[in-house]
Amino acid sequence: MKKINNLGFTLVELLVVIAIIGILSSVAVVNLSSARNNAKTAAVKYSLASLSSAILLCYDDDQELTARFTGACPGGICYCNDNYIPWSGHAICNGSVTTWPNIAQNGFSYLECDPSNPQTNTWTLMATNGSEIISCNIDGCV
Repeated sequence: MKKINNLGFTLVELLVVIAIIGILSSVAVVNLSSARNNAKTAAVKYSLASLSSAILLCYDDDQELTARFTGACPGGICYCNDNYIPWSGHAICNGSVTTWPNIAQNGFSYLECDPSNPQTNTWTLMATNGSEIISCNIDGCV
């Protein structure tokens, strides 16, 4: 009787290993995608939450938070208590060097900043990426 030398893998064994690797890599890609989305959300929350001290400085100077400039606003300046949207890259209030953060780079856009009340130091900033809404105030972001 002739002995057969089995030095390699069979086609079925190779296909099983390739299928297992494919399944594991697809699970890894899905997890990586959700981690990336969570990181973008955390970056936006941090950006908006870090504005608290700058907003309080604006309020200490009796300045209202500024929003998008349009021709319809008195003097070309809109204020957050008019339900206008913050404008990325522009000063958060008159005379401030702090600007509204650019959250579009993380896939978010501002919804509104309302109300802006220098007398009570209250405000709410809202942003969305279409599926999630971030709301920030003096106590932080949720």
